[in-house]
Amino acid sequence: MERHADRPAIGERAKEFVPGDETGRVTIRLLPRYETTSYRELWNRVRAVASEWHHHPDRPLHAGARVALLGFTSRDYATLDFACIHLGAVTVPLQTSAAPDQLRAIIAETEPFTVAASTERLEAAVDLIRGSDSVRRLVVFDHHPEVDDHREALAAARERLAGIRPGIVVDTLTDIVERGSALPPAPLFTPADDEDPLAMLIYTSGSTGTPKGAMYTERLARAMWGGSWAKLFDENYAVTFHYMPMSHVAGHSSLKATMVRGGTSYFTASSDLSTFFEDIALARPTELSLVPRVSEMLFQRFRSEVDRRVAAGTPGRRPRRRCGRTSGTTSSAAGSPGPATAPPRCPPN
Repeated sequence: MERHADRPAIGERAKEFVPGDETGRVTIRLLPRYETTSYRELWNRVRAVASEWHHHPDRPLHAGARVALLGFTSRDYATLDFACIHLGAVTVPLQTSAAPDQLRAIIAETEPFTVAASTERLEAAVDLIRGSDSVRRLVVFDHHPEVDDHREALAAARERLAGIRPGIVVDTLTDIVERGSALPPAPLFTPADDEDPLAMLIYTSGSTGTPKGAMYTERLARAMWGGSWAKLFDENYAVTFHYMPMSHVAGHSSLKATMVRGGTSYFTASSDLSTFFEDIALARPTELSLVPRVSEMLFQRFRSEVDRRVAAGTPGRRPRRRCGRTSGTTSSAAGSPGPATAPPRCPPN
């Protein structure tokens, strides 16, 4: 963080808050540009969160305590994740697409001290907390108090928890950063040379049965910051585009491998990927990790554009398929390398 202090670390779509034409309710409008946060600014946010958690008078967060995170990839999510690393807390990224029963089972098994949820997932987070005796704090991130829906969602969450779990402290990440900025720095967690404590628990999707937690110790998690995981990426400075959820190890490795090189990570604006193509055109990444779903999206986009141009009479023609077979391998973030798909052979003359 300090080595690349003045470089842009993270980019998010610029936003403005606009009242509705008829209702007057304020909503978010995305602007056609990105705003960046430097490594120094991001590190200051991380340290502020770590300080507030560490020095909290009633509910301090200690090394080894577990923090469950429910939300989509964003600057706020990264801030919370890095603050956990700072304090030696164990992160438990939760899949936003998982069934409620599966999430409740994970919360029961991991017993988190803190749950951090985006405003978009706040109602689901309250449902999880109400049945857990271990949770002491709820942190709300990706929250914009200017937006009517956001304010109402936070007020509703506080009201529900006051009735069923009155001891839960509910804070927005913005408030935590503000308070933590005025506190002494928290000590940076460093395990002893002969220790390899648990750092992260990432659960499977449960598509083939009950979700199972993969245990990432400090050594394995550290490998994402320039270790064996980083060898999957180019060593040079990179501009990357992030759309994969942080409940998948590929989301973590891509972000951290970019940062260790002093690169810039741009986040897509919508968790449903509805702004994917607009975002990627604005971000102009030099490096992109793909999963099969996104590869299919890109291919369909290409085919649709070709069809549109042909129908409009645009000069040119469809690219011709090459004959013969190709060699090598293909890979994606969601699977292991495998044989490349061979195109059909040319028909005989």
